[in-house]
Amino acid sequence: MKKLLIVLIITMIGAAAIAQTKFNGTVSFNVEYKGDGVAAFASMLPNKQLYHYGNGNFKMETTGGMMGGQADVLYLAKENKTYVISVPSKKAQEISASDDKKSNITITETGEKVDILGYSCDKYKVVIVSEQGTMTQYIWAAKALQPIMPKNVDNMEALAAFTDKIKGLPLKIELEVKQNGMGFTMVMTATNIKEGDPGSIFAIPAGYTVEAFDPKKIGR
Repeated sequence: MKKLLIVLIITMIGAAAIAQTKFNGTVSFNVEYKGDGVAAFASMLPNKQLYHYGNGNFKMETTGGMMGGQADVLYLAKENKTYVISVPSKKAQEISASDDKKSNITITETGEKVDILGYSCDKYKVVIVSEQGTMTQYIWAAKALQPIMPKNVDNMEALAAFTDKIKGLPLKIELEVKQNGMGFTMVMTATNIKEGDPGSIFAIPAGYTVEAFDPKKIGR
């Protein structure tokens, strides 16, 4: 499960890289898992996600299962800093540019389109090569929720690829996960869009310890 948490963090930091959009609000996602044998541990995995956007800030929250809240993601635009938030341990781990450079990201627009919640979404194939291995995901993004380029994202080279090539707000993410010799697919689909600045949630909660990112300490 620890490896899966790290994979999810890489994915959500990508979402944070395109967080500076003209859209302010919250997108709710339903999370499903598909594949042989996944039913045996599906109850341990998150089943809901919330993506909060506000004036360039981004926060991803997970709920459900043993992993819910262990690896939330917070991006603060003014500081240009990204944190992995662990609710159970009350810790915020800061992702540095050196952490990001351990990943290589290739993005290809497929030309396919689908409607999600009334928005036309373009499909992208994303391949991420990191110390955890190679991960393939697909992102459906709504151009009507047009992103703008973050001012300082160039200090995290791999993440800048998201802002350059993915045009719009993600409303569906399909992630292929391989772990312990078994593969399964995680599908996150938007179920609701609520407009309006979420406000004060874009901050490290009071009483949390801030430290450097260490995958071994996630959830501890």
